[in-house]
Amino acid sequence: MLLLFFSKCDEMGDICLSNQNAAQAGLYSSYHTSDTDTVLTDLDIKGIGNDSLLYEDASLSKLFLPLSMHSDTTAFQIKIKTLLDTLWFSYKRTLVHVSGDCGMFVESDIDTVWFTGRFIDSIAISDPFIRYNENIENIKIYIK
Repeated sequence: MLLLFFSKCDEMGDICLSNQNAAQAGLYSSYHTSDTDTVLTDLDIKGIGNDSLLYEDASLSKLFLPLSMHSDTTAFQIKIKTLLDTLWFSYKRTLVHVSGDCGMFVESDIDTVWFTGRFIDSIAISDPFIRYNENIENIKIYIK
């Protein structure tokens, strides 16, 4: 009976950690008249200010970009082969109680996204709210 209790806690821990405070981005071609997914290859992404490498030599059409829980801005350096772009998020943070098992969570409301424009053509905020345990695309990044 005691083993089942610990197993249940591990399951709750996994549930509590899913999609924690990450902006979810879809990558799209700016050359199409409708939203068409695009895959970027040889992709490297790292956080600016914390030097955390999020993706290395990846081929992706979707990104998870973790926002800082201690600041209202977060920046990322995105590199494709030899091209380098920088992406900044500005957002408002709200501390919310999720449950007794999961505790508190920082929800974010994306206000603005800036970029340097080397290979990123434009960005659209499709859903500005990053809430606990949601799997929703927050921004669309259109690639030149």
